[in-house]
Amino acid sequence: MTAPEHWTGYEARLLRTALRLSSRAFAAHLGVGERTVSKWEKAGRSTRPWPETQAILDTALARASEDARARFAQLVEAQAATARPGRETRPDEPVIGDALFGVQQSDAGAEPDADPEAGHEAGMRRRPVLHGILVGAGSALGAAALHDLGPLERVRRSLDRLLEGSGLGGSTLERWEALPSEYGRRYQLVAPAHLLDEIANDLVELHYLLSLEHTTTSRTVMCRVGSQLASLAGIFLAAQGNKRNAQHWFHTAGLAAKEAADPRLAGLALVRSGIVWLYHGAPERALAKLAKAQALLGNAPTPSRARALVAEARAQAMLGKQQEAQRRLDEAEITFGDMPAAALGDPALGWTERQFYGSVGNVYTLLGRTAEAGQLQRQALSMYQPTEHLDPALIHLDESRCLVSQGDVDSACQNAVATITAVPPEHRGLVVHYGRSFFNELSRGARATASGRALKELLAGQRASV
Repeated sequence: MTAPEHWTGYEARLLRTALRLSSRAFAAHLGVGERTVSKWEKAGRSTRPWPETQAILDTALARASEDARARFAQLVEAQAATARPGRETRPDEPVIGDALFGVQQSDAGAEPDADPEAGHEAGMRRRPVLHGILVGAGSALGAAALHDLGPLERVRRSLDRLLEGSGLGGSTLERWEALPSEYGRRYQLVAPAHLLDEIANDLVELHYLLSLEHTTTSRTVMCRVGSQLASLAGIFLAAQGNKRNAQHWFHTAGLAAKEAADPRLAGLALVRSGIVWLYHGAPERALAKLAKAQALLGNAPTPSRARALVAEARAQAMLGKQQEAQRRLDEAEITFGDMPAAALGDPALGWTERQFYGSVGNVYTLLGRTAEAGQLQRQALSMYQPTEHLDPALIHLDESRCLVSQGDVDSACQNAVATITAVPPEHRGLVVHYGRSFFNELSRGARATASGRALKELLAGQRASV
């Protein structure tokens, strides 16, 4: 769909409808004032934005999703079909498709009509709209049933919004609240890129929902979910070895947690941010993040607090502060032991027993206490399934570090090569980064051995993390 030759307020309104944005959100999207958008829509075809604003509208249409551009074209065609020759559409005439695409005519946020007859009339108006959704999506539904479920899912979400009106029903809120845990359960099983693709779709949907008017309760719930999904996006990016973008998403998670007035979720994002700095060799920066997290988390025995304590122990061990590291480990063991059983099931937003063993084993590895580290490594590895890749690979690379400490460099490098090779390519991001860190810690003589050169050659063929 090409841009109109000249934009008027009328076409701008059609674009807003196609993008499924309120007037307020559309103004923010374009970078113009809300009053400007309101003036366009009231004047309709009788007003033409300034040339620079015409260019902004061109860009907004060009950058819109394929679906949004298709909706815009559909609306333009629908309006042309309904216009009688010689008849000018009134500026305040409803745009065909406003209800279909979930766009409010006004940002006034009016209360639902208390008149039951009015409610019945609104329900009756939904019937042709529902029919339009289903008929218009017929070919997509047929394809989805056999191959791609994306079109089917988009139709389902449109129906949810339409059936529940302008607010969010309890069933929808429950579905969103359950979503982060579903991602958490799949964290070790599904490739990070696939999870990121799925979570991106959910974040787009959440972005749209947050642009609507909500009760205080429903908005708080959606902000909480937004914080959790943003943290998960950061976790999945970190699993790819993508430090920079992971940190951006942890920052976003903190903003959403602040909006929801939930300090524990803000603390969770900071803990995860600190752990990323540990994997990238910056223990001081990690400790700064973790200190902020502890101030938010308090002393309750939560997964985030236990994880933060072990991460602090790891940072102290990296800095050579053995007594500080041991104190943190002792406190972490008490905290983890006091955690409720329900907190042990989510490997992404919670913390499982096997993750605890593996993380404490990592600290002992850094402290050079290889016997204790080995015992915890074996215990942790026994609790993973063959289809789980990330954490077991990181533990195996810690085993290589222990072998170096024991003077068996050949076995250490061979174990590292076998570990990285065994991980499917789509799961290797952070594993390869951790393998490079291990290789860089080796002495020059160790790197020159046959097994050291084999490891170097393997790592050279892998994509670098950022």
